[in-house]
Amino acid sequence: MKTTEMDLKKHLNAISEILTSHDAPISFLLGAGTSCSVQIPDPKKPGEMLPLIPAVNALTLGCRDEVKKIGAGFDKAWGELETETKTLLNRTDIEAILSRIRQKRDAILADSIHGLTRDQLETFEKGVCKYIAKTVYTSEKDIPNTVPHDKFASWIKSLTRTTRSPLEIFTTNYDILIERSLEAKRVPHFDGFVGSYRPYFDASVFDRDNAEIAPSWVRLWKIHGSINWHVLGKEIYRGEADDSGEMILPSHYKYDESRKMPYRAMQDRLGRILSTPRSILITSGYSFNDEHINETIISNIDRSNASVYALCYSDLDMDSPLAKIAIDRQNVTALTPTGCICKGQKYEWSKASLEECEKDELLNSVVSGLKLKIGDFGSFCDLLEDLTR
Repeated sequence: MKTTEMDLKKHLNAISEILTSHDAPISFLLGAGTSCSVQIPDPKKPGEMLPLIPAVNALTLGCRDEVKKIGAGFDKAWGELETETKTLLNRTDIEAILSRIRQKRDAILADSIHGLTRDQLETFEKGVCKYIAKTVYTSEKDIPNTVPHDKFASWIKSLTRTTRSPLEIFTTNYDILIERSLEAKRVPHFDGFVGSYRPYFDASVFDRDNAEIAPSWVRLWKIHGSINWHVLGKEIYRGEADDSGEMILPSHYKYDESRKMPYRAMQDRLGRILSTPRSILITSGYSFNDEHINETIISNIDRSNASVYALCYSDLDMDSPLAKIAIDRQNVTALTPTGCICKGQKYEWSKASLEECEKDELLNSVVSGLKLKIGDFGSFCDLLEDLTR
């Protein structure tokens, strides 16, 4: 494929205009990369930094080691599942493996699969979920005084939204960094839970008109569950965050109806938003490896005039899901450090436009070393902070 040059400043000005609009129907999809943007000193390497919450690859390795500790046969089962997900999905991350183990647990007919009984498959699943929850659970003393999410929340607070298009935030993250920052900045938000003593998940609110749900409040939808969600009987309620891992929901297969309900309701909500005329979805830290979320996005933007801006931390492999989606669609734009895919074509940023953006007082927060840094959630939030001045 022939690559030509593109003016970066043109794109950044367009995004800045979207972000300062008071009535555009904007939504965000925040993935694991947004949590990784919170950096802390590495205790083992003085002078170096590491993510407060590890990226998916590091989390996967930790889960693998945790599974090995369970007992004989679990290490072998992990290896077979890893080979299977690589062959079927071209993925070996923990969400693919966990979804696969749940699928097999629900469908088991033989005495064992991968050498594990149904009970052992459940032990495998619970061990993984508990490790994930323990890893993403962070005490207040471990969180830096300032995190990018604070700037994101401050930008939201600076907006004057119309009642017809409240800001909607979808996230696949289990941690509660975004809630923490929204509350710290006194940004009213609604997350699908109703009540004050023991707030319970109410799926019926997802079918209501925006005007019926605190119109000016930000919507926060945690698609894959959260470490502060719990199960009581057949209901899900929001309480204190812990490391139990009972509401880690990356699976798209059959598990009990109470756990399935939030995932399905929030997927449907994302679809409704993207079917809204002139709707704009901005993704940050999302790898486009969730087939079901991707399908929700694709199926709705294919029949609407919604636009997607994917802010990428690194350059794209042209065989990646996002690259394929953007090449096939005029309304998906993928912005990477060295170029973009726009209107179905691949471009490189012109050197002149990179240099111009580096000198721009507003845009230099996302351009450095002749590369676009907007895919780093920290840099993106620096831009948001600059836009509020």
